[in-house]
Amino acid sequence: MSAPLSMTGWMRYDIIRRCVDEVAPSSILELGVGMAGVSSRLPEQGYVGVEPDEVSRSIAQQRLPGRRILGAIDDLGDDERFDLVCAFEVIEHIEDHHAVAAQWASRLAPGGHLLLSTPANSGRFGAWDRASGHYRRYDRPDIETLAEAAGLVDVQVWFYGFPIGNVFEELRNLKVRRSDRLDKPMDEITADSARQLQPSSRFAPVAEFIGTTAARLQRPLDKTERGLGLVMMARRPG
Repeated sequence: MSAPLSMTGWMRYDIIRRCVDEVAPSSILELGVGMAGVSSRLPEQGYVGVEPDEVSRSIAQQRLPGRRILGAIDDLGDDERFDLVCAFEVIEHIEDHHAVAAQWASRLAPGGHLLLSTPANSGRFGAWDRASGHYRRYDRPDIETLAEAAGLVDVQVWFYGFPIGNVFEELRNLKVRRSDRLDKPMDEITADSARQLQPSSRFAPVAEFIGTTAARLQRPLDKTERGLGLVMMARRPG
């Protein structure tokens, strides 16, 4: 059974699913599994996940029985390479994003693809980003430069969330200004960010209905650089 996704999670998953279907990988490495919202919808064959947060990792392992979930990327074998390396809502939490993007790209088999999602539009950085442990948001040139610096080619970028997600994000900004998360250390905020966002089973059907409806509406606009987030896919030469 698939794990719940948030409303915005459904919006980005609409693009992620199409990318995964296009690549049709026989092996997948996912960084930042969280509580398996996207992971439970990825192909099981050849799947390996990495989740540093012990609480989230335990939940993910229960939701992904039989799959290999590690605590760190360094727990992989030196020679392990994958057709698809993916990280959803992770790169914005990492201060030295160039170093980690290069590390992730090094785990690609020749011809393999790196697939990322991340908050978009640097001008939208607000209270919600800080309370979620984000160091930055990305404009198209930023994410393209990041991928190319990691040695990747054929960079493709899609945007999601406009217009419903943009409105929802403004409401989150207003709400979080009244919370104490803005005063917590970045590493502490990042560790539990996935647990803060995944809806309960009670509200999951509502999130799915709104999110999948919004996803259909956003498709004609996914190249317009409007919206609250982006999905990037790039290829390792070979």
